[in-house]
Amino acid sequence: MSKLELLRRNAEETIKENDFFVDTRGCALAGNNGIVPRVQAGHSISFAESVQSGVTRLAIKPDGDDYYFPWVNRGVGHVTVPLNTPNGTVVVTGGMNGCSLQVNKYNGQLIFYHDADSCYLGNLHNPQGEKLCRVEPRLYMLIPRGEQLVNESKGKYSYLYQMLCVKNGGRWKIVYSGILLEGGIDMKIHQAFLPGVSKFLASFDE
Repeated sequence: MSKLELLRRNAEETIKENDFFVDTRGCALAGNNGIVPRVQAGHSISFAESVQSGVTRLAIKPDGDDYYFPWVNRGVGHVTVPLNTPNGTVVVTGGMNGCSLQVNKYNGQLIFYHDADSCYLGNLHNPQGEKLCRVEPRLYMLIPRGEQLVNESKGKYSYLYQMLCVKNGGRWKIVYSGILLEGGIDMKIHQAFLPGVSKFLASFDE
């Protein structure tokens, strides 16, 4: 059974012994004349799964049964997911370093937000409905292990925190990995690192 399938079945247990990196290059942001809007919607996706440096790499492709919401520079990315979506559904975004993830419930849907720098949601885009969950940097960056590793490498590598939202047993689980990347456009994984005391961040009911 693949690591992705294990994650779909039990995210909280699977993340204890495994790490994941989401390669978002297959779903580049759309813009007019090269200008990307500061509020950008995501869409449904599928994954191509591979392993690199012991990390499961999930390259996203348009269309499928899972969902993607983008990181937008100085902006807000979001995606809507129907309530009562099947167990095993995975919702992902790009890596986070100082951004916040928020989930709201509105009009029969869940809305997942990537709030860049934790300061644009509410200013550029007013979230609708009831807030079910918000994960801020003070929770997932409490232990600055990524920054420490980059400093030790004298800037040879970069780091990010990769969050994944997975529906298990009728409840949404948010788990994450710490990833160290090599330079260059290939985004080659150098290694994973333990991002905190636990790789389980939060959970919420619909």
